[in-house]
Amino acid sequence: LLQPPFEADGNQVSPTVGMHQWFENRITNMYQGIVDQPDLTFDLSGQANGKKPYWAWNYKNFAPRFAIAYAPHADGGFWRTILGDRGKSSIRLGYGLYYDHFGEGVVNTFDRQGSWGLTTTISNPAGVLGVDTTPRFTGLLGKANLPPSPGVPSPHGFPYVPSGDQNTFGLAIAWGIDDNLKTPYSHVVDFSLTRELPHNFVIEATYTGRFAHHLLQEIDLSQPLDLVDPASHMDYFTAAQLLSKNAYAGTSESAIGTNGKIPYWEDMFPQAAGAANIIGAAPGTPANPTATQNIYDLYYSNLGNETLSLEDLDAFCFPACAGTGSNTIGGFVGPNGTPFSYYQDQFSSLYGWQTRGNSNYNGLQISLRHSMAAGLQFDFNYVYSKSIDVGSNAERVNGFESAGLAFNSQVINAFSPNLWRAVSDFDATNQLNANWVWDLPYGRGRHWGNGAKSWVNGILGGWGLNGLYRWTSGFPFSVEAGNGWSTDFELQGSSFLTGPKPKTGVFIEPNGTPTVFQNPEQTITCSCSPGSAAAGPSTFRPTYAGEAGQRNAFRGPGYFGIDAGLSKIWKVGEQKTIRFAWEAFNVTNSVRFDAAGSLIGQDLVELSGFGIFNTELTKPRVLQYSLRFSF
Repeated sequence: LLQPPFEADGNQVSPTVGMHQWFENRITNMYQGIVDQPDLTFDLSGQANGKKPYWAWNYKNFAPRFAIAYAPHADGGFWRTILGDRGKSSIRLGYGLYYDHFGEGVVNTFDRQGSWGLTTTISNPAGVLGVDTTPRFTGLLGKANLPPSPGVPSPHGFPYVPSGDQNTFGLAIAWGIDDNLKTPYSHVVDFSLTRELPHNFVIEATYTGRFAHHLLQEIDLSQPLDLVDPASHMDYFTAAQLLSKNAYAGTSESAIGTNGKIPYWEDMFPQAAGAANIIGAAPGTPANPTATQNIYDLYYSNLGNETLSLEDLDAFCFPACAGTGSNTIGGFVGPNGTPFSYYQDQFSSLYGWQTRGNSNYNGLQISLRHSMAAGLQFDFNYVYSKSIDVGSNAERVNGFESAGLAFNSQVINAFSPNLWRAVSDFDATNQLNANWVWDLPYGRGRHWGNGAKSWVNGILGGWGLNGLYRWTSGFPFSVEAGNGWSTDFELQGSSFLTGPKPKTGVFIEPNGTPTVFQNPEQTITCSCSPGSAAAGPSTFRPTYAGEAGQRNAFRGPGYFGIDAGLSKIWKVGEQKTIRFAWEAFNVTNSVRFDAAGSLIGQDLVELSGFGIFNTELTKPRVLQYSLRFSF
């Protein structure tokens, strides 16, 4: 039984409605063309306040274990040669259902990023306030200089309602918490064969499988809706993709749709028609644009950032909001329609951990061991494996507090969380590792030189070698679009490979720069700008609305490292010793680059600097010396 964490002094808040059900209601209703996303209110919670915990206790975490070991033997013949004498071989089989100990990281993140009313950060909504219009900081008590938020009863106190005004502090990028977390669990199976060999050797082969469910996964609980048009039955993602595909192809505004119309935009945004709100970004502007053509012009101007175009439509009614109502919000000419049919007015993105992830791991492990005998001990291990998941972020790591490194594994489309199911970020198909300790066989008590004179033993005896070795095949990485906010307001998707798969490795450009692709600026093209016509087929394309892209489609370098030590022991009398050690980390001073950590594809839009390594998996060689006196 794992108790949900709570703040002992009552400094704990939660949404007053169940966030899990709130999120599920958004999904269920949007596919019926219904908008159901009420404002959120935060109030005190937790055991110390006599109120509900962050999430409920889980009373069904029954975790059985089963294991069997069998030592086969044969009295003679072929099988005795294979199995050896009694006790020389074993067959082992095991199964267990294991539950994770979780919750601390979830609560720590929400405590720092989402405790509305206790620790509230007032931020500028993206794309709303500019350099000239942003309020100036006037000192520690300058809070009163900030513009008020209509509808918010008080900036402090409970219950607390975050602002829903898109012109001030609404549409925030913040952190929430799901109140329906389940304990993550794994089915683990193993099957192993072990055989003891002559001369202190043991060989073992093992299959290990781990199949996990209810894994923690970061979800944007407030992602803009994929709202369905009740008349045409088309959903928003499909309609937005039609605009983006035509924009990337350079289609003129006059030629978009059938007679300039796509049913979804005509049905959902009828008041967007007319010439009053033309941007003029798309080529071929007609004299009297339809709603579809005006919205196409807007999406053309923000291509790759479709969520910003949707925000202009939905929050600022530019050129019009959905529906046929009227209002006076926004600073544009002729705002009309009903705002916030897609966005939730308080949060453009509200992240939270949900226990909806899954993974599986299958591995073959082969080990050869030599137990300590004649001064030598070593292990040699080889692993052939594959790990698949929908995201590899640990509970302690999230996109707010990990310098951007966590963005590689967050769910891009909260309504389709398995779109990024692929090999894990840490997956390595082949791994080799070894460790050894060798007392060199010369000197007193050793194979040679046992009767050596004291001064000879002092020079040649007591030496030892030890070390560690590790090598892996390449780690996976994704190619980011560089301008891919098509589905989620805050998170970018990765690119899709559409042309020949480029060869990856470590290539040195003429200026000495290491890259993961060979001559990327000459061999790789991307349809990342309207009407681009690079020579040959495009190698990559960006994501469209509703897509997440291809995760971990490429392999970068793997890891390689050798650590070693050389030591010498002198005995001083019966009970005193002096030990000198010289230890080296990364003995060969090898360099292995980190493709994933280098944010490959950050500049794919321009193909300038694309594929350049800027982080390493290895550290430079380090030497250390020590002298120890034991008594």
